[in-house]
Amino acid sequence: MQWFTWGNLPKVDFRAGDEVVLALGTYQGSGGVFLGFREDANWANIREPDGSVRSHPAAWLANAAAFKRGALLQ
Repeated sequence: MQWFTWGNLPKVDFRAGDEVVLALGTYQGSGGVFLGFREDANWANIREPDGSVRSHPAAWLANAAAFKRGALLQ
């Protein structure tokens, strides 16, 4: 698995229902569904596979399909 840094993640506009993955942070590679940005748009709510909703820094998110196929590495 490729480990990403702040500088090599592309900016992506997410919409509610998009499949996302945490491309940075302690749980890098964990997936979920984007629910929306919080009042502070630097944070996003994600529904995790177990059904729980958690907040993560928006800058850590990547499109799940692109992440899995390695498209973020180009």
